[in-house]
Amino acid sequence: MIIHIDKVKTPQGVKKGLEYQLKDKENPNEVRGKLWRGNPLEVIAWSKASNSEKVKAFSVLISFSEDRQELEKKLKERGKELDDLIHDIEKFLFAGYKKEEVAYTIISHDDTDNFHFHIYVANNFASTGKTLKFWFTPKQLEDFRKYIDLKYGLNSPDLESKGTISRKIGSKKWQSLKHKEREILREEIHELVLTGINTGLVRDRQSLIKFLENQGLKVRRKGKNYISVEIEGIKIRLKGGIYDENFRIEEILTRTEERIRKDTLGEYREIQKRIREYYERKNREIEERYGSIRSRLEENSPEGNKTTPNIKKKRNRNQSNTLQSDVFWIWNDGRRSNDGDFTIFVKPISEEIKEIKRKVNTYKNEAERLKHEIELPQLLSYLGIPFYYSQNYIKANVPWREDKNPSFIAHKKDGKWLWYDAGRGKGGSVIDFVSQYFGYSFKEALEWLEENELEIKHSRIQAKKLQEVKEVRVINLRKPDADREGLKWLTEVWKLKHLPPYIWIGDLRLRKEVIKETEKGFPEIREIEQDYLNPVLVLKTDQVLFWRDINPSISNKGWITSNQPVVIGNPNSPNLYVVEGLTDYITLYQIDPEGSFLILGSVANADKVIPYLKEQEKKGVNIILALDNDEAGISTTKKIQRRLKTSVNLSKAYKGFKDFAEFYLNADSEDLNRVRENLEKEIWDMEQRRKRLSRGFGLSL
Repeated sequence: MIIHIDKVKTPQGVKKGLEYQLKDKENPNEVRGKLWRGNPLEVIAWSKASNSEKVKAFSVLISFSEDRQELEKKLKERGKELDDLIHDIEKFLFAGYKKEEVAYTIISHDDTDNFHFHIYVANNFASTGKTLKFWFTPKQLEDFRKYIDLKYGLNSPDLESKGTISRKIGSKKWQSLKHKEREILREEIHELVLTGINTGLVRDRQSLIKFLENQGLKVRRKGKNYISVEIEGIKIRLKGGIYDENFRIEEILTRTEERIRKDTLGEYREIQKRIREYYERKNREIEERYGSIRSRLEENSPEGNKTTPNIKKKRNRNQSNTLQSDVFWIWNDGRRSNDGDFTIFVKPISEEIKEIKRKVNTYKNEAERLKHEIELPQLLSYLGIPFYYSQNYIKANVPWREDKNPSFIAHKKDGKWLWYDAGRGKGGSVIDFVSQYFGYSFKEALEWLEENELEIKHSRIQAKKLQEVKEVRVINLRKPDADREGLKWLTEVWKLKHLPPYIWIGDLRLRKEVIKETEKGFPEIREIEQDYLNPVLVLKTDQVLFWRDINPSISNKGWITSNQPVVIGNPNSPNLYVVEGLTDYITLYQIDPEGSFLILGSVANADKVIPYLKEQEKKGVNIILALDNDEAGISTTKKIQRRLKTSVNLSKAYKGFKDFAEFYLNADSEDLNRVRENLEKEIWDMEQRRKRLSRGFGLSL
């Protein structure tokens, strides 16, 4: 047995190939081949629907050295029939796919010296509308050939059984069948060349030419991608990969009758094991990729016509706008008779193909609508999938496989969300996401989105903030009085009369993680380095480094070292101010430039500083809390006050403002004087309470 796969470039080529394999040219009303599987009408229709520009279908030739009678005899000896052999071929070619997802036909011929199958497969995988690629390698295909030969006791075609072309043309059978057509002869020569490759006689172009001449063919011309031959006055041009001037066979695959006799049961079982492993691996890959696939056919459709959401528009006016002008085949009422034959009519296409087109347009329009209206962040939130989100960008762990480092990225482009699995190199739209996540077919994904559309659209986005900055570095650090523009900002915009200690001006250099588009239009994570636009204020001590934009209206800020509380102390000051951030420290310093300051960095650090505050309280230091007026700040203020004997809550003085910095930048001189007076009164009252507690109860604070 030999196997050869060719590409068919046009739907017209598919139609002509099927017509040639099935119809008798001299007697158009008679059937030449026998149809075992599939519907030629569907293969032609689906080849037209293929998205591939270059390949509309695949033509698979499986040829045996035995004629039909001899082949059936060998199968019968092993308790098998031709249908069992066909089943093995289907199982190998379409491993991992469901039959209803692939449009193909299997046609047999026994009107030549040897029995052979012609298989036409439309290049269109129906669950996604994407092109269909055979999964096996040449090595796996050769293993399969060996496996079938060993399993059924078949002989590989060889030159002894085929004979030369010149002998064949002169044979009585040739003359009686009147096989003189150029196309028939080209097919016979091609099959003979494949036999030469299989037996190791043809390795490159030079050996190919010698082989053709030995068969009684005269080589007339050699082009870059063809060889012209002549025999008995008939001129034939042979084109294709094996006739190219660069043709080489790296690894010669030989199989002779003598070698077959030496094949052992161990070799048969080893090849059988490898074939089984190929099947299982492919089935796992397809199951992971597409999951369980329901039939695309409507229950009320008598013949199960297929649909796809991705039929391309016609590329020019010369190409027919409908399938009608190219397809002239319909089944008779019985579809197939008992022996598998059928009747061919030359008439316009039936309503079946029109229904296919109507369904295709419906799915295509609905798919485009959902792609524009379904938001991926809401879809992920609805499904309970954790992710990071920032404006039009998403980053997450791939939800359908183990993914330790987030490899799922997405962005919104032209009103549609596109996602990409960087670890596997594949992506798509929200419909492809649902298909991949649940293992649905394209149609099932559409139906699921339609059913859950309203709930998805009303889902609240639940996501963590996407951290884009990977590294922050301070460069060109300088004192404020060494930066004229910076000093102007501090004195005029910040309304500073006193420069606090440990305050610097600097520039930032950021290393950011951004999402860019690939050449195919999908998102991709890249790292870039850039300078921050404005100068920044920097709090720099021996332990910490914190920055914020020099413009108080811009809230960009962050820690460069770890987020830890920091004390800026004055040993001669009786007051210790507890604040949350840098801006509170800078502005509160204007009220009491002699005071000490404890910058929390975050209210989450409150528990860390309470022991220190208790210690300062025992020393007689006045603890003044100036935290934010938000929920977290108010709660932290109450927590600290419960743990201390005496303290002042200054936040009441700037009630109505988020924090002291916001109050200070919007206050006039009267407001500031009122705060100072109120603060002095609160401190005096606190000191009096401390004295009363100390006298009345003999307590040592």
